[in-house]
Amino acid sequence: MEIILRSTNRRIKKKMIRDFYWYDPDTQQRLHGRGGQMVFFYDKTKQKSVPRIVDSEEWVYENSYPDILKWVETHKNEVEVIHTAPNHYIAIDVNASDLTELIEDLYRHKIAYDYDDKEFKEQSEDKTERKIWQNSPSKWQIQH
Repeated sequence: MEIILRSTNRRIKKKMIRDFYWYDPDTQQRLHGRGGQMVFFYDKTKQKSVPRIVDSEEWVYENSYPDILKWVETHKNEVEVIHTAPNHYIAIDVNASDLTELIEDLYRHKIAYDYDDKEFKEQSEDKTERKIWQNSPSKWQIQH
């Protein structure tokens, strides 16, 4: 049975890395630092503001395709890759009897997927037709 694992753009927090340059008039040197944000603190011993680089995070949108590749690599014994379109999707072939556990695992890893329900019904072992609850006979009398 074929399942398509679709890549999506998701919003995640990522550590910011920037280059900061500043000039120190006391030593007459240009200094360099890497980090998220430059904040100035007052130093009582030097009696002046001194820069300090602190960590910072920002929200970014990132493609989930690398997560899908990692998931497929860890489950290579259970799934067979049929077709791939880099940065878009990966089509895999799985056994229809293992579909429920596979879907739960995909949900846990926040991976979007599509599959053909008709193909699942054809390949699944449960061939019984399910009753829709609206059409089932009521156990309660209707009061007028």
